[in-house]
Amino acid sequence: MLKTFCLSTHTKLFAAGLAALTLAGCAQFGQSGDEEKAPEVAEATTICILPNAQLKGEQRGQMVNAVAAGIKATGLNAEALDAEGTVQSCPICLGYTIVVKDKKLEGIQFQIYENGKPFIAAKGPAKNGQLQLQTAAEYTKTLMTHYIKVKTNPQAAAAAPAQAAQP
Repeated sequence: MLKTFCLSTHTKLFAAGLAALTLAGCAQFGQSGDEEKAPEVAEATTICILPNAQLKGEQRGQMVNAVAAGIKATGLNAEALDAEGTVQSCPICLGYTIVVKDKKLEGIQFQIYENGKPFIAAKGPAKNGQLQLQTAAEYTKTLMTHYIKVKTNPQAAAAAPAQAAQP
């Protein structure tokens, strides 16, 4: 069971250049409608979670656990990298950034890297300046489901991007 917590609205904005396909719009992140995983992708694939210096102590551990739970919910394997981990550490990495604007928590941004290069980016909104761990896990699951779709059938994934969710 995931605990919930509110990320501080004073969390420092971590600047990250996300230069890949974004799922359209701030709220355009949610269930894809196709929850089936592709075994040939899922069973053999480990997604490495990049370290995030924005969060400290218990919050960092809880967020890594939430992101890992979202990855594992799609049948993929998750491995948290240590503080020295980079996009070069694993063939497939997932980074996340807590987005703060004008001292208000806006949401979370994700970036998948393949072989060190940006592949898919997405973002999920915070509600009322709060981001629950369960919501972060659901956003991660949705992104991973979309990732599996893109890897197994790129044309179908482009024709049916992830749908907006109301977490």
